[in-house]
Amino acid sequence: MALDLKNVNLKLPSNLPIDTKFLLILIVVVGGIYYAYYTYSYKPKKRKIEELNKEILDLKNELATLQVQVQNLEETKRKLDSLMIVWQKVQVLLPDKKDVPAWFDEMIAASRRAGVNVVSFKPSSPNQTDKYTRYPFELQFKATYHSLGAYLASIANHPRITRVTNLQLNSVSESDHVWTLEGSMTVSTFVFNPSFVEKQQAQQGGGQGTGQKK
Repeated sequence: MALDLKNVNLKLPSNLPIDTKFLLILIVVVGGIYYAYYTYSYKPKKRKIEELNKEILDLKNELATLQVQVQNLEETKRKLDSLMIVWQKVQVLLPDKKDVPAWFDEMIAASRRAGVNVVSFKPSSPNQTDKYTRYPFELQFKATYHSLGAYLASIANHPRITRVTNLQLNSVSESDHVWTLEGSMTVSTFVFNPSFVEKQQAQQGGGQGTGQKK
């Protein structure tokens, strides 16, 4: 914006030397130019710079927040990966309910490989807990000490959790030249209960929601 010098009173005493008058006029003109620069150029630029600095500071704060969120996401991903590995192991140890018939067939096949004669292999009532359901089977058999030991070893080495309880043994009559003992035992497999995980997730979600409300 141009400085209007029409209204500036430049009347000076007539007795002043010419050099002094010129100097005073120069001072007034320079002062007016400085005022105009400060008012119409410097102050707006200064205000704009302050606004830009504030925007830069806000962006830095947002960037720091995003960096923390990214770190949290990476940590969460690592935890999920670890939980997935554990879950895969649990799925091997605790089969799904639909895999129980396959487990049953594997128990029969293992008895044949060991040389155990399975007389009967009947299911009993399941026993359910919060975390898993136990499926017991009553097994009656004839075997030798060696074949029974091999069969129990195969059960112990089975990739899925299999438990033997209530083992009872009796000697067979001398007329039986094939088997040296007969007996019974309870062979159980375990199935993971998915509702346990759902309850845990619901409780954790409820706890987080309560914490957010606070």
